[in-house]
Amino acid sequence: MSLKKIVSILFFIASTVPFHLSALAQPVITGVSGSLSHGTAVTISGLGFGSKTAGPPIIWDDFEKGIQGGAIKGNLPVIGPAWDDYFNGTIGPKYSNVGVRPNSTVSSFHDFLNGGSNISLEYSGQHSSVYFTFWWKMQKQSTSWSRNIKPWLEYGSDGLLPMTYAGLGMGGTADSKLRSSVQDNPTINIPTLWGSTRIEDIENEWVRFEVYLVQSTPNVPDGKYKMWVHRPSSPVPSILLDLNGDAYITRTTTKTWRQWHFGSYFAKDNPTDARALVYIDDLYFDTTQARVEIGNAPIWTAVTHREIQVPTSWADTSVQVTLNKGSFGSLNDTYLYIVNADGTANPVGFPLCQDCPQPPKNLQVQ
Repeated sequence: MSLKKIVSILFFIASTVPFHLSALAQPVITGVSGSLSHGTAVTISGLGFGSKTAGPPIIWDDFEKGIQGGAIKGNLPVIGPAWDDYFNGTIGPKYSNVGVRPNSTVSSFHDFLNGGSNISLEYSGQHSSVYFTFWWKMQKQSTSWSRNIKPWLEYGSDGLLPMTYAGLGMGGTADSKLRSSVQDNPTINIPTLWGSTRIEDIENEWVRFEVYLVQSTPNVPDGKYKMWVHRPSSPVPSILLDLNGDAYITRTTTKTWRQWHFGSYFAKDNPTDARALVYIDDLYFDTTQARVEIGNAPIWTAVTHREIQVPTSWADTSVQVTLNKGSFGSLNDTYLYIVNADGTANPVGFPLCQDCPQPPKNLQVQ
C-alpha cells in the first residue's frame, strides 16, 4: 500500500472519531492557507490548539543576519531582546559561516579552542516554566575529552542558585552519558537523571536539544525536568526523551530561575589539553510547550526529523506561523504538527506537499 493511501486512511480515521470540544485532548488541523514556502506566513486552522499568552516566542534566532566574525552581544535576534553574553576568557560568542547546517549560512560560534571554558549566549528572564530548543554541534580539537560539557546552563536569582543544567562527562568512559543537575542551598534531595546519549556518539554531529522545565515549590516534587535529543543524521535517526523527570524538585528555597546560558561550558582543567569548537543554530525560547513543528513522517511518533516553526499569533482554532524549513531540502513531503501547552501533538500530521492527500473538509465536533 502506498504512503499516500496510508495517510488518506489515517486522516479518515482521525476525522471520523466523535469527540466533545470541552474534552479535546489533542490538536486537530483541518486546513492551511497561504503559500507553502520557506519564510512565508501561513494560517493553520483547526481545533484544540489551546491557549498561549503571546503568539511569538520570547526568543527566536537563526543568526542569519550576523556578519562573519562579529560579536553577537548587543545584536537583536529575529525575535526578542538584544543578546548578552558571558565568557571567562577573551573571546565571546561570534557569528560564523563555518560548519553550518544545510540551508544555513551563519550560526553562533563558541571557540573553546582559543577561548576560556565558559562562552555563552545569555538571556536574563525570570520564568517559572520554560521550553527551549536549539541545534548544537561540538567538534573535538584535541586527543583528550573534556571532563565536563554543558550545552546549556541556568543561574538563579541570587546570581548562582538555584542552578540547573544538563551535562556530558568524559568521552570513552562510563561518565560520558547525558545527565541532569539541579542545585540549591540547602542541597536538593533528588536523584540525578541519567540518559543514554554519549558525547562520543554525537561529537561532530548536528543534534537538536529540546528542554522543558517547570520550577517546583521549594522541596516539593511538583516540578519537571525533561530533555529530548534529536539525531536526524545519525545512522539510526531518532528523537529520544533522554531525561524524564516528571515529579521533580528543582529548588529548596524561594529563589527563582533567572539567567539562561547557551553554548555554554567546556571544562579545560582536567585534562588541560581538552579543546573543542561549538556551534549553535535555530535557537527558540518560550515559557510554554505550545508550538508548531514540521516533521518527516505522517505520524508524530514516527517522526525522526523535526524543525521548529515560528508562530506570530495563536488562538484555539487558528495559529499563524512563518514557515521554517530548517535543514529539510524543501517543505514538500513534510508534515505539520501543532503541540499544545500540555505537550500533546496531533497524532496525524497535516501534509504540506501540494499533491499529498488532504484531510476531509467535513470534520464535525459533537
